[in-house]
Amino acid sequence: MRRRRCRTCLAMSRSRRSERFLFCRAVALALAAGLWLGAAAPASAAPADRRIEIEPGETRIERLGPVARLHVEDPERLHAEMLPSGEVLLEGRTVGVTHVFFHGQSWVYVWRVFVGAHPDPEAREAALRAVAAKCPGTRQDASVLRVRIGDAACQEAVVRASRHLLAKELEVTFDTDGIRAQLSAQEEAIRKMRPDLTDLRFVYLGGSFGIRGRVATWEEVDAMVRTAWRAAAGKLLLDVSGLTVEAPAEKSVPKAGETAAAQEGRTTSPPAREEEEAPSIEIIRGFPPGTVPGPKAPSGGGAPRGGS
Repeated sequence: MRRRRCRTCLAMSRSRRSERFLFCRAVALALAAGLWLGAAAPASAAPADRRIEIEPGETRIERLGPVARLHVEDPERLHAEMLPSGEVLLEGRTVGVTHVFFHGQSWVYVWRVFVGAHPDPEAREAALRAVAAKCPGTRQDASVLRVRIGDAACQEAVVRASRHLLAKELEVTFDTDGIRAQLSAQEEAIRKMRPDLTDLRFVYLGGSFGIRGRVATWEEVDAMVRTAWRAAAGKLLLDVSGLTVEAPAEKSVPKAGETAAAQEGRTTSPPAREEEEAPSIEIIRGFPPGTVPGPKAPSGGGAPRGGS
């Protein structure tokens, strides 16, 4: 009798240990998957102008043209620099997704770069369904998603979906409450990033998001551009001409390919883009009756020369 009980106890003990092992292994795998997905998935962002895939260790040259400023969201993941020819040298470093920003005082142009990674079509479809649920009247015409943003819930859904879209694939129109929600989201994000900059003012000049005030360095301007872009639903038209940069742009070691105007921080023309039209109205923390048209991507999606 004792032997039977011992055998039964031993079998139960082995079964429990096996169950615990499988449970702990499942938890560990789930945590590892979550950490990997968290590292690989980009944060919510506006639609990029171009999508590029590159492998870690791979070096590639992309055509673009001279720009005023170039900076990479995550330099540890990707290296990018302008060449004297006006081309951009890209070097993949670690696996994940990052963005390359090109901007002057009145425009911003963004590449979304997948380093050893690929777009997720299932996540894209789920995000588009969320937009349709939050934004009444959403239409998918051919390859263009047409959205009318009327409130904060819709604006947030479009921002989350934008990381799966290119600028040419999204057309946005804002109602008054929608543009208020976007301005509030961008202002809140920048103030959260730099609560010490209390004299900054945020405006919408026509369809462009403008920042007014004083900052110490051009790196602070870069950070504000990234932050405003991440909170934008649809193509971001930018106006930082009202920002005063106390520290002059570095001239001792100019970036390769920069023009004299670019080295001085002056505005240069964006690469291979048509001039974007905006309403000749100034909106400063208040909005005219009716609707405000959202920013439109340039014809052809704003692709740089030689790119797609």
